[in-house]
Amino acid sequence: MNTRNGPIMIKWFGDPHERDTVVNSLRLSHWASGQGAAIVQLQPLRDGSVCLDEEDGVLTVFEYVDGAVGVGDWKVFGRAVGRLHTLPVPEFAQRSYFCPRRSVPDAERQLNAFLAASPVGELAEYARRSLALLRELPPFAGFPLGILHTELGIAHTLTRATGEIAFLDTLDIGIGPLAMDLPPIFCEHLSHLNTEGKASHLNLRATKEFLEEYERFRPFTTQERQNMLAVHRAHHICHAARYLDQARRSGAQELLKRALNHFRWLDYVEEMVPRDLDPLLNAPAS
Repeated sequence: MNTRNGPIMIKWFGDPHERDTVVNSLRLSHWASGQGAAIVQLQPLRDGSVCLDEEDGVLTVFEYVDGAVGVGDWKVFGRAVGRLHTLPVPEFAQRSYFCPRRSVPDAERQLNAFLAASPVGELAEYARRSLALLRELPPFAGFPLGILHTELGIAHTLTRATGEIAFLDTLDIGIGPLAMDLPPIFCEHLSHLNTEGKASHLNLRATKEFLEEYERFRPFTTQERQNMLAVHRAHHICHAARYLDQARRSGAQELLKRALNHFRWLDYVEEMVPRDLDPLLNAPAS
């Protein structure tokens, strides 16, 4: 493809499984955007006014969207996520789970492979602890399924000039338990930071505003309300395990740092969820 700044080549790297996962995710992203989801779409290069993103060795080109990273209005954010989570699963995706890199069985395999290669150190201790936590997880088979982004942290949300929210980086969008989209929202967007820049407790006012609007679209089930700690554990462990596996195969030290960050989120959610989030989700209706 050519732009006014010269040609840019889009290349696919890695094994066919990785490539197929990304292709499926992008196809689903395009479909969801056409149904009104606030997703920044993949675009052909025309005039150079694009956003470039590189993940897992795959270079993707997104439409240019004027705005600021992060969220300015929690109610608007709740509506945007709620709309995404109430979209019907399209027929072409109904028999496929497009998030294999977020599955508990894969995480167990990846953690065991890492421990076989690196049995000592802080990461190894977290990996052993995570394997024990995975064995305690409830079956997620009964959780409501739908289209989830999987990466709804601060870096992947954008507030447009109109005040609306846009979702960035959809290489891992897929079909899965919808509650698995929520941990980065509660941990990154809705948590206060302490003097060291680490999450310390939930912003209760902002969380109430987010939940009020989100549940106008999709009320939580009893199973989800009672297992939110397990959901947070699964989210962060699966992400950490994926980064450990990539680092083991590529030798990239930066991926080990990403894995450690997700492991350290486990320390926070063990306190935050039962202390701050569970009382909000399970409060009697007023």
